[in-house]
Amino acid sequence: MRNHGYNGVDGDWDLVVLPDPAYEHLLVNPAGERNASGTLTCEIEPTEPIVRALAKGPQSRADVEADFFGPLKDKPVRIVGTWSVDRSHFANGKTPGRPAPKRGKMEIHPITSIFAVLSEPGAAIKRVAFFVFSNQSRRIAFPVPHNGEARTGRFQTPFPTAGAGDQFRFRLVREENHAASVNYEVLLLPNGTRALRGTVNAGSSRDGQGFYHAIIERWYR
Repeated sequence: MRNHGYNGVDGDWDLVVLPDPAYEHLLVNPAGERNASGTLTCEIEPTEPIVRALAKGPQSRADVEADFFGPLKDKPVRIVGTWSVDRSHFANGKTPGRPAPKRGKMEIHPITSIFAVLSEPGAAIKRVAFFVFSNQSRRIAFPVPHNGEARTGRFQTPFPTAGAGDQFRFRLVREENHAASVNYEVLLLPNGTRALRGTVNAGSSRDGQGFYHAIIERWYR
């Protein structure tokens, strides 16, 4: 992840990512034009009540976004969401005088889930971050796909290599749970290794839900 920020105009939390080579096609719009920046902006708008609930003391909305997305900067991330054309901007970044449905800038909007590796390579204890969102947009001019819907996110990540008889463990270092359901399980894979799987139904804004975040450590002993 290259950068992040809070958009005070529409309330979006933005991640700017440099796609892996296998996903560079996501930068190209229906007119065959590539995002001039070479990056993909990924956006989500949590509900206002949840943002207020996440704030610590006098934190602003921008402070809340930075608290969650700041640790992802310069880390590898896997983002699942809706591949969309931003009709309010051309692929070259300029703002058109009228909507540009085919020549717009490509984005992931809204984000459904984020999985990020936080620990350094070779660390004995592996640390990851996991988010699941349901979008609640205030936009009127350009409707956002899946707005207000309950969304489900999943991840699966291996444990460090272990010896025979070792015990596999994980713990939630941090958890902000405004979701409908959360499930974690340790799996034994066909190749004999272990993995941690997480599945979260974020729920919907009408139920006062729509946000989940956890920082998870996993190890064996």
